[in-house]
Amino acid sequence: AARSAHPASACLPYDSPARQIHQSTPRALSIRTLLVLLVMAVWLPALAGFSLLARITYLREVADARHAVEQLGENIASSVERELDKRVFMATALSASSALAEQDWRRFHREASAALKGSGAWALLVDERMQLVNTVLPFDAHVARERPPGLPLLREGAAILFAAHGAATERPVLGAFVPDVQTSPVARNVGVVFELSAI
Repeated sequence: AARSAHPASACLPYDSPARQIHQSTPRALSIRTLLVLLVMAVWLPALAGFSLLARITYLREVADARHAVEQLGENIASSVERELDKRVFMATALSASSALAEQDWRRFHREASAALKGSGAWALLVDERMQLVNTVLPFDAHVARERPPGLPLLREGAAILFAAHGAATERPVLGAFVPDVQTSPVARNVGVVFELSAI
């Protein structure tokens, strides 16, 4: 008998398992598609890895910058604290001058000027209302002026005061103030003042 011109699958019923297998066989992928898939398989993991590395590097740089700022802040705070301690010590030493007990402001000006020479600081002597001595100026050039309102007289311990505009320099200053130990009750305060740029 002559062979049929149709393929064997054409003779199978439509729902035959053999026909279903034949129809579901995928077509071969083109070379271009394979190349695209290959490139994606290689580059996508590399891109993800690069992004992760960039993120890790960024976080490390942020952490390093934060640490540097914190370290700088600690260094500045430590430097300010040392300077203030020195100023408190100087003011305490000046408060023991016998010139205060004798109310000899000229001699106190001379002694304080000599004690603070080269330190970048100057001395103040104030009472409840007035600034009596300021060694940043020559004694004869100093004019007594009223203290800023609301600034109480210190009776004990030490106090650090800040002024945005120093009375004589018109620049920001810090001052360490202590009571005058030569009088009881306390009538005056001795201060050692310096500009922030001196730190």
